[in-house]
Amino acid sequence: MMQKKGGEAMSGSEFEVREGILRSCEVRGSRVVIPSGVTEIGAEVFSNCGPLASVTFPTGLWKIGEAAFFRCTHLRWVKLPAGVVCVEDRAFYGCEHMMSVSLPEGLIELGAEAFAYCRSLESVTIPDSVETVGETVFAGCHRLREIRVSEAWKAAHPDAYHKLMKR
Repeated sequence: MMQKKGGEAMSGSEFEVREGILRSCEVRGSRVVIPSGVTEIGAEVFSNCGPLASVTFPTGLWKIGEAAFFRCTHLRWVKLPAGVVCVEDRAFYGCEHMMSVSLPEGLIELGAEAFAYCRSLESVTIPDSVETVGETVFAGCHRLREIRVSEAWKAAHPDAYHKLMKR
């Protein structure tokens, strides 16, 4: 596949990038390092990519698209970089071996079922910056014992807090 940046094609890459959006990726192995310049991971880019176990995200990334990592069953941990403000619906749905997720301060939106059926996930800290929470973000996360939020956030966002607790 070719990487396209600003309309120019660059050969020798496994990524297709247009206007800063990662549109497709041919995964070769269990690790992926997303190239700099990617500001958004498009919908379903890594969907059902079973072998994928590790992803390194670039600085400047601001959005994880709908179902971008849907059922990446071997993905074990995710650390989203500062600057990510939106994790869309079902972005990490069904990543059943995911044990850890690090959400950055500055994150504003967690979409519906964003981490649903991440069966190995045990605890999550929700940054105070989160304003919007979709339905059943952590549905089916049976090992999830702790969702940490500040008391100030809980008081300011009671409806969002209740959505987080629905499982």
